[in-house]
Formats: sequence, C-alpha cells, structure tokens
Amino acid sequence: VYTPPDKNFWGLLSVVLDINKIYKNAGILDLKEKYNVALQGRNGLGDKGEFFFGDAAILNQDPLAFSLNFQGGSWQLYVAPKQGWSPPNSAVWPLRLAIIIICALLTWAFLFFLKMLDRQQKNERMLETMSDLAQIGAWSFNLETKQVYWSDMTKKLFKYPLNTQPQWPE
Repeated sequence: VYTPPDKNFWGLLSVVLDINKIYKNAGILDLKEKYNVALQGRNGLGDKGEFFFGDAAILNQDPLAFSLNFQGGSWQLYVAPKQGWSPPNSAVWPLRLAIIIICALLTWAFLFFLKMLDRQQKNERMLETMSDLAQIGAWSFNLETKQVYWSDMTKKLFKYPLNTQPQWPE
C-alpha cells in the first residue's frame, strides 16, 4: 500500500478470499452449467494475462468476450455455448415447416389464378363462337377511357371494317 501524495511505501495488505464463493455470487458457476466460461487476466493483465478460470481452448470456439475493468487492471470474461453456435435441430424444423407451408400456399394460389385465367379465356372463346353461330353481336363501353369495343359479329352486322374499333364521338 502506498500513501498519497508522494506515494511512499506504507506496507503490505493480504486478504483471504473464498474464490468459489466469489464465483458463485458473481453468477459464474451458474453460467458455467449452460456455457463454456473462462476468465483471463491473472494479476490484472486482461487479455495479456494467463487464464485463471476455465480453459484457454475457449478461444477456438469464437466466444463472446467481455472486459471487466477494475482499479489496477482488468479481466476478460469469455462465454461460448457448450453445443457450439449452431442452433439445435429442434429449433430449425418449425421454421423450415413454416417456410414449406408458405411456399405451398403461394404455389397453390398461383396455380389457382392460372386455372381461373385459363377458364376465363375458354369462356370468352366459347362466347365468341356462339355469337358467330347465332349471329348476335356484342359490344362494350369503358366509361373512364371512353373506348368502345365491338365484337367481330357486331362489325359484320353493321358492315364495319374488322381490323378497327369504332370511336366515341367527342
């Protein structure tokens, strides 16, 4: 121990600690049950010091590192999952199943849309054929764009050219 302001040597100080009790109260022993844990920085040297708790091989597991700073130095706390960083298979399957179900629903909706589109085109062709056989014309008018559409049979009945559509008078 040194005394201020000149930092004259005053004496030595010794403290007896129950290190396991300190680890338990700090939660390190509880953490060690689920994770690989190591402390580095003997004599307050941080990541330059020796490991004094756990195994130095934890550095090969890409651990999370936390700096514990205190007056006179620092320690490094390393934590890594015991099973490694990949999620357990039981956690991945629900996600995979959800993705498969969503893809199946989207595929079904797309195929249903294609089926309805095909059905509409068949109905239009059938209606066109029936109007030709019955010699009944059909026409439609779009109020927003003011465009007129005449079927080919209507054009034939009114002797209008087949390659053009009539125009709405302005």
